[in-house]
Amino acid sequence: MRWLVIFLLSFIDAHCAPRILVTIPPLHSITCSIMAGVAVPELMLTGHESPHHFALKPSHIKKISQADLVFWIGPELENFLIKPLNIYNKQNLALIGLPALNKKLVRYGCDHHEAHSKSWDPHIWLDLNNAIIICQTIAQKLIDMDPDHQIQYQENALALIAQIKKKQIDWAAHKSTTAQNYISFHDAYQYIESDLNRHNVGVIKNDEQGSMSLKKLNQLQDSITQQHVTAIFSEPQNTTKLIDQLAKQHHLCHRELDPLGANLTPGPHLYLKLVQQIYQAFNSCNKKQVSANAL
Repeated sequence: MRWLVIFLLSFIDAHCAPRILVTIPPLHSITCSIMAGVAVPELMLTGHESPHHFALKPSHIKKISQADLVFWIGPELENFLIKPLNIYNKQNLALIGLPALNKKLVRYGCDHHEAHSKSWDPHIWLDLNNAIIICQTIAQKLIDMDPDHQIQYQENALALIAQIKKKQIDWAAHKSTTAQNYISFHDAYQYIESDLNRHNVGVIKNDEQGSMSLKKLNQLQDSITQQHVTAIFSEPQNTTKLIDQLAKQHHLCHRELDPLGANLTPGPHLYLKLVQQIYQAFNSCNKKQVSANAL
């Protein structure tokens, strides 16, 4: 009987917690960590689905309609959410709007070298300082909605922040002393570049492009040669033979970067694994290895 009472109380406790819907795996992972022991937030997209070109299904609409609160990056990433959030008048938090964040402008627009001065790069979660601010903000929003679990939210957030800060210390201790240029499938990594001493000088595809024109391909080839590019990165969500061709032709180190966690299990551990894998992929392409690959 005692165990039955405990079970029922725990069920009621979880049932009374707010229903949280989160759009992408990295943000969902942070929210999972903060809500640990209280409830499990629901994830809308898997890491295999690009939020840049996502189309809502009836099942997604149902999730939105049933949620008490929706966490998302913002219209720069999940443009598909604007209409349903308005229709259902859903309480939501677009994290890219936080004034304390380090935000960077989109570097590549329709033209390879054209920056959109009014558009923010939405990949804010890859900046570890931003991740800390996101943790603090999500925790406070949950406390405002669910003050009965204030202590759990606060303790969980502090524990995650401590892990993120440890990651920052580790990265600083192993930061490359030599700056290196790279090419990627799309420009998602500028928030992490300063921590790794890397710089993107070209993309295979941006969010407004179709197939790459011959002119843009020639520009990219010139960038690789003139700017001494040493590495090229693909993504699990996007595969292209062109990346393989460029890697072989120019003797580039080729690795995969996973900004959404497509190959990771959703949950509280995904975020730190995701940023660690990106860090390792970049650092595995150092100049010594590239020189060895070219021989």
